[in-house]
Amino acid sequence: MGKIQISTPKGVREFSPRQVYHRNNLLTIFRTIFEQYGFAPFETGAMENLSVLEGKYGDEGDRLLFRILNSGDYLEGVQGDLREMPRKELTRAICDKGLRYDLTVPFARYVATHWQELPHPFKRYQIQPVWRADRPQKGRYREFLQCDVDVVGSPSLLNEVELLSLVAECFYELGIRIDIHINSRLILEDIAEQMGHPELLVPMTVVLDKLDKIGNNAVKKELEALGFSSESVSELLNICAEESVEATLEKISAWLPNTPKAQAHLADILGIIDAIYPFLHALTSTEPSAYLEADRYCWPDEIKIHFTPSLARGLSYYTGVIFEVTARDANMGAICSGGRYDNLTELFGLKDVCGVGLSFGIERIFDILSERPEWDENYSMVDLLCGGEDDKQLYCSLAISRLARLANLRTLLLPDATKLKKRLEYADKNHIRWVLIDADVDTVNIGMPIKVRDMDTGQEYKDDCEVVLAQLSEIKDEELDD
Repeated sequence: MGKIQISTPKGVREFSPRQVYHRNNLLTIFRTIFEQYGFAPFETGAMENLSVLEGKYGDEGDRLLFRILNSGDYLEGVQGDLREMPRKELTRAICDKGLRYDLTVPFARYVATHWQELPHPFKRYQIQPVWRADRPQKGRYREFLQCDVDVVGSPSLLNEVELLSLVAECFYELGIRIDIHINSRLILEDIAEQMGHPELLVPMTVVLDKLDKIGNNAVKKELEALGFSSESVSELLNICAEESVEATLEKISAWLPNTPKAQAHLADILGIIDAIYPFLHALTSTEPSAYLEADRYCWPDEIKIHFTPSLARGLSYYTGVIFEVTARDANMGAICSGGRYDNLTELFGLKDVCGVGLSFGIERIFDILSERPEWDENYSMVDLLCGGEDDKQLYCSLAISRLARLANLRTLLLPDATKLKKRLEYADKNHIRWVLIDADVDTVNIGMPIKVRDMDTGQEYKDDCEVVLAQLSEIKDEELDD
């Protein structure tokens, strides 16, 4: 038998109890805020039919799908020489399922098949793993947790405003300073028309989306190579270079054709920004009325809004306003993104259902937070350690453990006979606050005398079991409140 490969596949991670503890706390913050905004929890299966997944993410997305071999003899029925078959034809012959690439397309498939049963609009959040056959690197994994928030069944731009407010509140709660970039695929269409080549919309957006990575000169060369004039490219890049919302809106409004369609698209962006402006100041200011005296679009330091005409987003199903969020103090790329997808469910036979949603990059957010010093501090998921030196003490500790849990104390029972010194060492190593030192093994009930030691202070609590457990529970609750 050959040597077993014991390492994990590249791009797949494992998490220690400490990391899971912090991840669960992070997800609790998200879930709490999502539900405050009226979003309901939702899940779909890990596998989807390839007919659902393929063609929804563009050519690059199709290449990154993890396909699953058909069960049983997957080559049964395949005709001819496999080596001479076209790759796509062979793939379709031996695979008809795949791991989900994201959460949005499976969600759209669910909405299309259950539309009559759902409330309208339907607001859901979903936190589940997805898989992409990508090249692993920091902040990019092959298996990762995705966190989506969507509203379907309402065309109102108040949905965009609420989603951006939710995003701001989540990152403010986490203490991550962010930049929110807003654009619209409709404005990108207007730009392509203004530059004389509406048919080049898709390749134009692909190039524009690389502006931050390759710079103005490289983008200019690529756009000119596509067929855009040097003058129009220079005008566009000049607009994209503006930093303030007002200056960007002013320049692009003057540059785009003065048609009702183009001006309406800009008005949508302006309306969203105007609506979220007071919310951000109320969220971040100790004096919520302070924003009334500030210059228009003078954003708080924690959360800044940008109108970014070069923002395109890579996925092909967006049809309207799009968003991207970056962390100002981390070189991590986008940590949240999304937009409107008014025709996605039509792919599954359900027409005239609009939607808008956001996806949080949980893994990247976790990586940012894990670099904070406080995440290295000692922690414990156990409040009280119980045990004993013989069977009689162990059965007494078993009873005390049950009573402690009823008192809302997280309690660990060491099941094997252990000397007190070893129990104290175990508690110290695992940062357990309290240890059961002694108990009256001849009186096993709620009134039996017990003694518990505080490992942090050395203080000992000695009284009836009910009294001591109530004291510890009260201390725990007071510290949580602080």
